[in-house]
Amino acid sequence: MTGLRRKLPSSHALFVFEAAARHENFSRAAAELNVTQPAVSRTIATLEAHLGTALFRRGKTGARLTAEGLRLRHVVSGAFAEIGAELDALARRGGGKIPITLSVSTAFTAHWLMPRIDRLHAAFPQVDLRFQMIPGPVDGPPDEVDLAMRYLTADPGAACFVMQEAHVPVCIPALVDQARRGEVPRLLLEAAGTVARADPSLSFPDYAIVLQGAMIGQGVADGWINIVAH
Repeated sequence: MTGLRRKLPSSHALFVFEAAARHENFSRAAAELNVTQPAVSRTIATLEAHLGTALFRRGKTGARLTAEGLRLRHVVSGAFAEIGAELDALARRGGGKIPITLSVSTAFTAHWLMPRIDRLHAAFPQVDLRFQMIPGPVDGPPDEVDLAMRYLTADPGAACFVMQEAHVPVCIPALVDQARRGEVPRLLLEAAGTVARADPSLSFPDYAIVLQGAMIGQGVADGWINIVAH
C-alpha cells in the first residue's frame, strides 16, 4: 500500500477518476461527488500530470476516455466493486443495515420518492438507502449502483419496466386565469429536454428546478404525472 500511495497524488484522485470515467462528464461527476466541476477538472489534471499520460480527451460534449483511461477505469471499477461487496458482507455479518445505492434523478427523488420514504423504511427497516443523484436528463450507464431509474427508447437489456408515464401541463391557478384572458404564460423547460423551445420561456438545468418554478408561479411546466400527481 505504501508503494501505491507514492504512485498517486492522493487516494481521493481515484474516487474522482472513477466518477468522471463512469459519466465521461466532469460536471456530472462533480454533482455526484458534491464538489464543483473545476475541482474535478483540477484533480484529473493533477492525476494525469502525476502519471505522465492523458486519461481523457476533453470536448464540448464531455470527456471521452483515452485507451489508457479505459484500462485504468477497468481496474479501478473492478477493485471498487470488490471492496464494496466485501464491506456489504461485513455489515450483514455484523448485523448492520444493508446499504442499497439508487441512481435516480433529483426530481424523482424529491417529488416521488420522498413522499413515500416512510412507507419504504417501514417495509424494509434493514435497508440503508444511499443515492447517486443525477441532475438533468436521466441517462448514462447505471454503474456501481444496485438499482437505477432510466428513461429508455432502445432495448433495455437487463432493465425491467417500472411504470407507465404521461405528461400534463402544470401551473398555479392564477396562470390559468391569465391564459383565459389571452395572455401567454411563460413556459418552463429543462435545458436538455426534448420539448421545443417557445417564447416567452425559461430553461433550467434540472427538472426539480422546473417544478419549483411552476409551484411558485413562474410559468407552466411539462409535468411527468407520476412525479407531480401528489
